[in-house]
Amino acid sequence: MRSQVLFVTFNLAPKLGGLEQVIQRARAALRERADVVTLAQGARRYVERDPDVLRPRIEGLGAYMAFLYTRCMLGIRNHNFDLVVSGSALTALPTLHLAKRFGARSACIIYGLDTIYESSLYQRVYRHAMPRMNRVIAISTATRREAVARGIAPERLIIIPPGCDAELFQAPRDTENLRRHWGLEGCKVILSAGRLVRRKGLDRFIRECLPEVVLRVPTVKLLVAGGNPEGALAHTDDVLASVEGAIRETGLDNHVVVTGRLTSEEMVAAFQLAEVFILPVIPVEGDMEGFGIVLLEAGAAGVPVVATAIGGITDAVVDGETGVLVPPLDYSAMASALIELLRDERRRLALGERGRRRALAEFNWTDISSRYAEALLNA
Repeated sequence: MRSQVLFVTFNLAPKLGGLEQVIQRARAALRERADVVTLAQGARRYVERDPDVLRPRIEGLGAYMAFLYTRCMLGIRNHNFDLVVSGSALTALPTLHLAKRFGARSACIIYGLDTIYESSLYQRVYRHAMPRMNRVIAISTATRREAVARGIAPERLIIIPPGCDAELFQAPRDTENLRRHWGLEGCKVILSAGRLVRRKGLDRFIRECLPEVVLRVPTVKLLVAGGNPEGALAHTDDVLASVEGAIRETGLDNHVVVTGRLTSEEMVAAFQLAEVFILPVIPVEGDMEGFGIVLLEAGAAGVPVVATAIGGITDAVVDGETGVLVPPLDYSAMASALIELLRDERRRLALGERGRRRALAEFNWTDISSRYAEALLNA
């Protein structure tokens, strides 16, 4: 008999981000093995074609939490769930209550910010609810460490990293048209991709590192693919404005291209035309880089990474093998690493090839999502 699973998540497509990718893939793998009903955030713009996804009529966290404790029961009261899964620690407490209501096991996936979020009330709820979960899956060693520090028994915790669509990056794209469109002809490209949030440190990178790289490699350009996050609960700063301010202050207008959000095909092409990928994450109180799926995508595209050795990045990048890790805020070391890779094509290609092989062998979503499903069903 197939298991009956209730999946509780505030974060579900069409929202985009690393967390949403993990939830989407884990949920899809569960649906291959079990009957799954999902309680997701509500919004009028969502056109729900899946009868097994239930949403409140009103968007927002408050309306969603109220829905979990009231109206959702109308849609699920006739089910007999074996397992209730929380898509993140944000919904851990109602997940526990629902699990108790159905006499079911409970499980949760945690990422980073959802564990260390700075709110005394949130932390009290976390420390009450999370240790009571039957199974907790952390996406990185750093996230697991933070969870243990907050009272989750190590034996209840396992680490399963995110994956990436590695195969998507293997077929060559037409990069020349985009090179012309973005003014990158004859340039060596450093790529930054993803949602712009403060911990990514891109504005500080432009101010404190990029000028030295431009001085030593005059043909270099930084390609910034991404924008401010939409609908985020925690990341509300206008980081794009900070990045644009840093470009003006340094006078590097001719060495930085900000594209805004790209289509998936444009993003693949952006990776393929880059020489190096940069992720200059900085320490930010109450926030952390749980892993960094973009680092796997860079590897899949055969692009070496220069990043800071902080949070889950140390799980995503093998220093000296698939990229170069430097201490946080050490912009001298970061500049040296970038300059060396931009000048040394042989080493750059070797690191990129090892990253590509690792992404294909260890982080393909088919295998990773199966691991999530099996771990959850065996909670």
